Amino acid sequence: MGKKKRAFQYIVPVLVILCALPFLTQENFQKPERRENIRCLICLRGHHPANINLSTGFNYELLNDYAESIASVAEIQVSEFESEALTMLSEDSIDVAILPFSALLSTSNQYLCSEMMEDSTVWVVHKGNRDLAESITAWHNMFHGKDEYNKIKERFSPAYEPYKRAYTGREYKTISPYDSLIRKYADQIGWDWRMLAALIWQESRFRIDARSGRGAEGLLQMLPSTAMRFHNDDMLNPEKNISAGTEYIGKLKGIFTRFAAPQDLTKFVLAAYSAGEGRVLDCIRFARANDIPYSTWEDFENVIETLRNKEGVQQDTLLQYGGLRGYETVNYVANVYSLYDAFMIISPGPSLQDQPATRKETESEEEALSQDKQPDQPQV
Repeated sequence: MGKKKRAFQYIVPVLVILCALPFLTQENFQKPERRENIRCLICLRGHHPANINLSTGFNYELLNDYAESIASVAEIQVSEFESEALTMLSEDSIDVAILPFSALLSTSNQYLCSEMMEDSTVWVVHKGNRDLAESITAWHNMFHGKDEYNKIKERFSPAYEPYKRAYTGREYKTISPYDSLIRKYADQIGWDWRMLAALIWQESRFRIDARSGRGAEGLLQMLPSTAMRFHNDDMLNPEKNISAGTEYIGKLKGIFTRFAAPQDLTKFVLAAYSAGEGRVLDCIRFARANDIPYSTWEDFENVIETLRNKEGVQQDTLLQYGGLRGYETVNYVANVYSLYDAFMIISPGPSLQDQPATRKETESEEEALSQDKQPDQPQV
């Protein structure tokens, strides 16, 4: 076993050199033939390199930087299947595939690949696209020496697990690779930025390629149909996903600001984000009709428990969506607040309380919003 391991240590560098050799014929950065779009496919789900975390997000940013350098636009998709990427390259359905280096060890010589990146990935093109291959290699060589590249690498290098960091008691300058975006959009909805970071971690673990069984996608796990209503036509794009998600949160604030006690408004918003605003409004409608207190979160939990134990509740005409599931939603809110506490330890500072909903938000409280997180069938 020891001999095999030592042999593999010698073989891998040789394979890297042989794989990268077709790219290394271009010393200076030359733009390939003008392309309006560079069609890219990232296949890195399940790829967890030791030195770079969130590999899909890391390569997503590099692809956009490369495309911008040649006055092009990167059209980026993700896939779980490495074989699909190679087939699409052969069929000229995509221009570039991002794969783990290990995926190329058994492939034919019809592909050209870049040098192995810090996250043990390679950018692969078909051998018919030699001009593109040479351009990518020259750009890699040039970009690696820039401060911009080092900053991107630093943002994606640390492990961001909130509880592990909080346990150490250390303070950190960053709590995610997307701190600047999170701060920007948290400001717009009057949230503490660490609360928005907690919600994003709960939804996606800061993975732009996260996808739920129901088809919710991206950092804030929005359904594509809902995201389109909030001007997001690219679920993978971190800024568009956060922008759409926070616009939705702003709408939820506008709805629940007149029902929830100010100190508990965020908890009502989180419950609606998780279960769908229709289900939360069902509970409020039921509570009001039965003269049950509901405005504090503790009161609202009691309403959920009452509904859970009420026979025939699904036939209640007040419940359009069947009320909340109960345990799942309450746990969801508790988890986000627990993460928020962890982020407050990691990055301490004054806690920004909820700002009142804006006039624009409150004016839209009667608007029929999407049931972004609602189950297909009402459940109690």
